[in-house]
Amino acid sequence: MYHLGTVLVMTLQILLNALRHSFIKLEKIKILIFDECHHARGRHPYACIMTEFYHRQVEPNNLQLPRILGMTASPINTKGSSNEIGYWKQIQELENLMNSKVFTCSSESVIAEYIAMSTPKLKSYRHVDVPYSLFTNIASDLKTLQEKFECDIEKANIEESQKENARQRLSKLSSTFLFCLSELGLWLAIKVFGCTFGFYCNVDVLSMNFVVVLGGRFFIISRK
Repeated sequence: MYHLGTVLVMTLQILLNALRHSFIKLEKIKILIFDECHHARGRHPYACIMTEFYHRQVEPNNLQLPRILGMTASPINTKGSSNEIGYWKQIQELENLMNSKVFTCSSESVIAEYIAMSTPKLKSYRHVDVPYSLFTNIASDLKTLQEKFECDIEKANIEESQKENARQRLSKLSSTFLFCLSELGLWLAIKVFGCTFGFYCNVDVLSMNFVVVLGGRFFIISRK
């Protein structure tokens, strides 16, 4: 059941399927907003929505049909026409199908009055390699951590194929972290790795320790 002011956002194919199965009645919709409406040609879902449901109910006094707002940056297909007459024919066909009129701004300066334009700013940084001693210490601690998990895998009451799969995933995690560490640095490697593989990491910048929470267990990898 829909209430006044309900906004539904969906793909065009979902809307077409809902209309075909009578899950949604077209007369219940007050405004249809089509993005990239220049695709409304042939058997495209945009075109099917309009031809199968909208145009069949078009009558002079029918006020139940929704209003149509189509948005596009390219209302014509330049591959299908090579002259002005062909372009206007495409625009007319689009207007007829969408039961609408094509409007555009006279210049980009008019659009600029209403659209906030971004101002790109470039920030440069000086690359600093992770000290070799720190890298080797972290790699050694990570190897110890990997061996602990390998022991847990070996003791687990699971099939051998599952154990092998777990070992491969663990090895991939370890090698990926070392690669990120050498290429991105400690802090960024932990941030990227934590977001990618879904575990918690925290860095103590002063002591260069970092805490890893993996599989419900806490591990502290520290600088020796």
